[in-house]
Amino acid sequence: MGLNNKENEKAEFIIWTEKYSVENTVLDNQHKYLIKIINNLYNGTHGDEGQYNVKTIIDELWRYTDVHLKTEEKMLQNINYHQLDSHIQLHGEMVEKIKSWNLTSDCNEKEELTALLDFLKKWWTNHILIEDHKYVEFMQS
Repeated sequence: MGLNNKENEKAEFIIWTEKYSVENTVLDNQHKYLIKIINNLYNGTHGDEGQYNVKTIIDELWRYTDVHLKTEEKMLQNINYHQLDSHIQLHGEMVEKIKSWNLTSDCNEKEELTALLDFLKKWWTNHILIEDHKYVEFMQS
């Protein structure tokens, strides 16, 4: 999907485990890809920076986040998920936070990128483990 294919040589900032699974193949695969992008961003800021274009990775993260959120929200709408509005609100808050970073951050500032990475790791892991897991049982019924 347009990113470096040498993952086996790179550090993993976030490691996918089955505890993140929402028991939906489409959403799990999207979550895995988001984690892959975040790991690529981590490697672009902490590894051999010559192999990565940080701005390109951030752009891919932004694009794919949009794809994922729209997919997830549509699936939740289709099953009449009772917490859809609050789930969408959480997504919106995260999008605004990423937008502010993407628009104001100098992609070469390691300190800013480290703060962005910390935010992304905390937000995505907590969101998947807590908020997304709330709909797992609802999707299966």
